[in-house]
Amino acid sequence: MSGSLGETIDSEINESFDVFSILKNLSSESLDRLYGGENAREASKISAPYTCRAVLQSCFPISKIFVLRLLCVQEYVPHRMLKDWVRDDCIEVYNAAIAQLLSLRVFVKTNNFQGNKEGFQINPPFRKNLIK
Repeated sequence: MSGSLGETIDSEINESFDVFSILKNLSSESLDRLYGGENAREASKISAPYTCRAVLQSCFPISKIFVLRLLCVQEYVPHRMLKDWVRDDCIEVYNAAIAQLLSLRVFVKTNNFQGNKEGFQINPPFRKNLIK
């Protein structure tokens, strides 16, 4: 009897505590501070590398691949280029990965220098602290 009660409690805790839903609801400024951005407190800057690693480890596998491949690229990466890394029959997985990275502010939307093509870049504080 206690086993079933324990399982029920565990499932309720897991359903009610989703880190991604908490992070997705934070403002972009709050996420930047959490990732060790300019306005972060000293304690946040110390823990930022661990935060960035934990966020990355919790992402979809394809999201991790995108981040790790682009980690050393500090410039705009065209949307089309990332899409070419994925087979046509996996476009839904690609869309979910991009949506996840944007909602967690791991990726930020950017335009090329002419402003006519949309792309992405890794959020600079996230990149900096993930490399540490």
